Amino acid sequence: MKRSAFRTVMVFAAVGPLTGGLVLGLVVFGERALAGGGSEAGEFLWGVLMLGLAGYVYGCIPAIITGMAAAHVSRQARNTRSWLGMAAGLGAAFSGLMSLLLGAPGLALLLSPLGAVAAVVCGLAALGVRPLGDGSPPMVTIRTAD
Repeated sequence: MKRSAFRTVMVFAAVGPLTGGLVLGLVVFGERALAGGGSEAGEFLWGVLMLGLAGYVYGCIPAIITGMAAAHVSRQARNTRSWLGMAAGLGAAFSGLMSLLLGAPGLALLLSPLGAVAAVVCGLAALGVRPLGDGSPPMVTIRTAD
């Protein structure tokens, strides 16, 4: 694995689970606060932080797989938007697949969008280290004897 691909995977592994957990925490505790749960600001922030850290338990494997796939397709991406779009699709697919493999198909509808959001944030964070290329496959020429 080349250094730029390894760095891309490490960015996805470090940033992705935390981002997914924080977004999930904002959704869960934000909905609870808006529904009249009476949650105090300290409880709200503590809950969001704990879900952010708990994101590493569930999200580490999908983040690493998404990072490897995103690094692989990075050379074919023509611009930043296309790479971020591919990363979002890969993040949603791998997060949903992970919940299906764990036997929780109902969670796939919740975790797939979280995986997409986390992959876009990771993609933005990895812009400086992602593998680059012009998107064209390597040329193979056959020389004939003159």
